[in-house]
Amino acid sequence: MSQPTVIPSGDLARLITTELSATGAELGAALDAMDEAGRLAFLDSLGKDEIVDLFERLALRPAAPADFVSPTPGATLICEGINSLPLFRRFQKRFAALADGQDPLGYNHQPLAWLTGPGYFKVSASKDRAGEVLFDYTALPERAPSGWPPIQPNDQGFSALVYAGMVDVMRRISRDLFVGAAYKQGRRSGDYFVLCRTGWPT
Repeated sequence: MSQPTVIPSGDLARLITTELSATGAELGAALDAMDEAGRLAFLDSLGKDEIVDLFERLALRPAAPADFVSPTPGATLICEGINSLPLFRRFQKRFAALADGQDPLGYNHQPLAWLTGPGYFKVSASKDRAGEVLFDYTALPERAPSGWPPIQPNDQGFSALVYAGMVDVMRRISRDLFVGAAYKQGRRSGDYFVLCRTGWPT
């Protein structure tokens, strides 16, 4: 079995700190050259400050809702994620389109879903900034794909503590990695995360 390609920690710091003239193109090229295992190792290496830097300074490529639709028709796309919280950092967001050409919908697959609910959202292109994608938790899908958890309101019970009034703003880091910032009631909440598409053909 081949060893994953990993950016050495010194190079990681060089690539995502502005003091050393890092560029989004440089980091994106390095991530594009990795295999999936390497990209997941990069994901796990990120701390909160690095995730914030990725969102604020280095996410330069445009993203689109179609980036979150599996290349296999009707299949679920799984994105591995890491967030900026101190605990329960790893999670998944899962995506699917209900029909060809439709924007996808998604939900959160994580250990506390039994308490918080699946956190369904709709995916759309931002109307305010070209190249950004929104995960809108205020717009519940009408139905879910077969095999997905039942849709629950995001503004009731424990779900409301996490998802009520929330919209994630997504920017692209590389071909398969995206960084997001959570907004609640239109204001930045201070929570950030990075997603890595899995199973995407090279």
